Amino acid sequence: MCRMASFVLTKDKVYWSKKSDSHEDIISEYHLNDGENISILRAEIVPPNDNYRLPLEKWEYNIDQDIIPDWYVAPHEEERTRRTLADWVAYKIIIVGHREMTDGNYILYSSASAELYDSASAKLYGSASAELYGSASAELHGSASAKLHGSASAELYGSASAELYDSASAKLYGSASAELYGSASAMKYGDCDVSVADLAICIDRSERDTIKIISDGNKTTEVGYNK
Repeated sequence: MCRMASFVLTKDKVYWSKKSDSHEDIISEYHLNDGENISILRAEIVPPNDNYRLPLEKWEYNIDQDIIPDWYVAPHEEERTRRTLADWVAYKIIIVGHREMTDGNYILYSSASAELYDSASAKLYGSASAELYGSASAELHGSASAKLHGSASAELYGSASAELYDSASAKLYGSASAELYGSASAMKYGDCDVSVADLAICIDRSERDTIKIISDGNKTTEVGYNK
C-alpha cells in the first residue's frame, strides 16, 4: 500500500508527484517503463505513527516491491531519496497561511487553512481548517475543522468538527462532532455529537447491538442490529 511520502527511482533520478502518492500514478505521470527487466524502484519515506512534524531524519525509508533493480545500492538510493524528500515536504506540508487546491494530496498543521476542489485531498491536524467542494476529501484530527459542500467527504477523529451541506458525507469517530444540512449524510461511531436538519441523515453505529437513524429534528429511529 502506497503511503505518504512515495517516490519512484530510476538509476539516475528520483521522481515524486504533486498530484498523488501512488507509485503507479507517479510511474504513469512520468511515463516510466518497468518492463521485463526491472528498471525502477518504488520507495517510501514515512514518519512513525504518521507524525509528519517529526524531524525528517526520523522518518523511515522503505522499499515497496519484492524484486529490486540490478543497479540498487541501498545506502546510495536511500540518501538520494532523502534529499528529494525535502522538496516533497516543502510542497505538501502546510503549517501557516492559506492555499487553494484542485488536485493533489496535502497535510495541514497548526493554523494552516485551505480550500479543496475537485480531486484534492488533505489530512488536517491541530487547529487547521478547510472548506471542501466537488469531490474533494479530507481526514480531520485533533481540533481540526471543515465545511463540506457538493459531494465532498471526510473522516473525523478526536475532537474534530465539520459542517456538511448538499450531498456531502462523513464518518465520525471518538468525540468528533458534525452539523448536517441539505441531503448530507454521516455515519458515527463512539460518543460523537451530530446535529441533523433538512433532509440530512445520520446512521448511529456507536452502540454495540443497535443501529439507529438520526433524521430531521434529531429524531432517532432504531432500525436494526450491528454485526
